[in-house]
Amino acid sequence: MEYKYSSEEYYNELNGKKVICIDFDNTICLDEWPYIGPPIPGAKEVLIKLKESGHKLILYTQRSFKYPVCCKELKKLYEEENHILIPNDISPENHTIDILSTALSVCVDYGIIFDDINANHPWENNTKDFSRKVFMDYLIDDHVIGTERLEVVNKFGEHCKIVDWFKIDRWCINEGLYSDSAFKYSYQDYLHEVKLLNNH
Repeated sequence: MEYKYSSEEYYNELNGKKVICIDFDNTICLDEWPYIGPPIPGAKEVLIKLKESGHKLILYTQRSFKYPVCCKELKKLYEEENHILIPNDISPENHTIDILSTALSVCVDYGIIFDDINANHPWENNTKDFSRKVFMDYLIDDHVIGTERLEVVNKFGEHCKIVDWFKIDRWCINEGLYSDSAFKYSYQDYLHEVKLLNNH
């Protein structure tokens, strides 16, 4: 029997709303991987506004519930959390660490609620399309070409390019994702908030 569920049917179910994937590190929080950095100014305001406007939000991140302990940073975090020392000659596949749950908890604390994580289950379940690429309309990510970014320094002294959420807000308005700004203050005030990340 031919399976006839189509993108047109899926968009009809969305009723004109969009599917938006959002990265985590340097997008919602400053990248201090595998730890969680401070929140990036504006992420909360814009994402809550998108959610309130009815759009579907998907967290799109390399973080996972079972990330292999494959580098010194992850090994250190694993040993801190589990109080178990991993011998240097043990294969990383024998140990995994959850570096996603904390990120999800942080988002919930900020009031950011996602419809899915690294997947679009309604689409995948209905079309039987289990490709690795998530079905989406837009992606907000610090690595997307053309995304406006600002430079800050994380606690490790690394220079990071973070998403400029004030510019994302203006883009959302121009695209008709919502009608009025998520911000109640000026761009200069926003840049001052971003600058404070250098001192955390």
